[in-house]
Amino acid sequence: MHSVNRAPVPSFRDATGSGQFRIAVWGCGLIGLSSLLHFAAKGIRVVGVDSNHQLIAELTSARIPFIGFKETQGIHLQQLLRDGLVQFSTVGNDEEAHDCEVHLVCVNTEDGPQISEKNLFEVLGHIAPLLVGRECTVAIESTVSPIWLQAVMQLLTAGRAASEPVLHLAVAPRRDWFLDDSRSLESLPRVVGAADAASSLVFRHIYQHVCRDILLAPDCRHACLVKTIENSIRYIGVVLANQLALAYPDVDIAETMRLAGTKWNVPQYHPSFGIGGYCVPLGPRYLLDGCPGNQIPLLENACAWTSSYVERIAVWLRQLTRTGRVAILGVSYAPETKIDRLSPTMALFKALAMRGCDVRVHDPYYSAEEIAEIFGRVPLRFPTDLTDVDLILVATAHHEYYGLADLLANFSEPPVVVDNLGQLREKFNSTTVPYMEMGNRTDFVRGQHQEEQPPRSPS
Repeated sequence: MHSVNRAPVPSFRDATGSGQFRIAVWGCGLIGLSSLLHFAAKGIRVVGVDSNHQLIAELTSARIPFIGFKETQGIHLQQLLRDGLVQFSTVGNDEEAHDCEVHLVCVNTEDGPQISEKNLFEVLGHIAPLLVGRECTVAIESTVSPIWLQAVMQLLTAGRAASEPVLHLAVAPRRDWFLDDSRSLESLPRVVGAADAASSLVFRHIYQHVCRDILLAPDCRHACLVKTIENSIRYIGVVLANQLALAYPDVDIAETMRLAGTKWNVPQYHPSFGIGGYCVPLGPRYLLDGCPGNQIPLLENACAWTSSYVERIAVWLRQLTRTGRVAILGVSYAPETKIDRLSPTMALFKALAMRGCDVRVHDPYYSAEEIAEIFGRVPLRFPTDLTDVDLILVATAHHEYYGLADLLANFSEPPVVVDNLGQLREKFNSTTVPYMEMGNRTDFVRGQHQEEQPPRSPS
């Protein structure tokens, strides 16, 4: 973070400071929709553009299709549409975006488990012609690799004469948690890195409309590294927790990590089935992409170890089931959502199926047809089919599963329950159901099972 020096400030700052500008948001997923809603709620006209025709149709009808999305607290899309502050269009039919002075790029920059610049450069290629001959701003809110930035600048400035109005470019990656309205675009410090000091002032004026605290990074490269470093630090912490759980199977690592997390400067991490979601699993990929040549061996080793982690726990989990009939509860990687991006459930399902298990999956936010299409298996009927399994893996602690302990307590021979993050632990404490959370195998033996010993998994 640095102080902006006294540089000539472009006249565009006057418009950005007063809110007299229009914004085009390219990509209307979680990030883009959140930005769009917050700016529009401040009275700024916004156009949302996306290549997904179904998504645009739903948003145009004031339906937000993202389950668990909390960024709409106090903001009503229907009213914004009625007031003319928000419009939506598809790529190719985006004439309303052509006259916008500010362009926010909010597209996905991953392809499965790998990072990908494809969507980013497709959108920038569409935006570039709209910037010619005008003073405009482009802020990239997507997560990007630092080595993409030179190509980004070349694409946006190709063909621009030195005499043309200035083009302001910034990287302003999002760090919100969209499932928690206490951590929003407004309340979290916003890191913004612009190409030069004068542009930093422009972007500060733009983002001050929706962010309380703006931190100016020295440049675009620094800003994009902030996001990937944040996610990589968390990634390494989760990997360490998972490694400890395998290395010390006779120790309650989950509780040990909780106790360690009471120290003021130690984050709390929990052993798990794996690392899922949009950001954390890919954070190291962006950093490693920016410095090829094994210059960050800690991250290299963590990624390599994680690639085989699910196979290790699958061997152990297979030992817990006599019949091989397994139920996985939860597809989404987070409770009360419908987001299966890199969900650990996918890899766990495949690893157990490869070991001959009959694995069936349930998630209250996915239809039976969706689960059958994703996994190629008949979905589990919850709770009816639980009588047919002897191992239940609670991958996602949706509220619908909170009664699981009481339900299984009535079984004459209840199945073993393994809880991904231990969120149902207290509910099982008063039962004799064989239960454990990941990282706490010493605690799964209860009641009539307490003479048995849990198997030691390979480390």
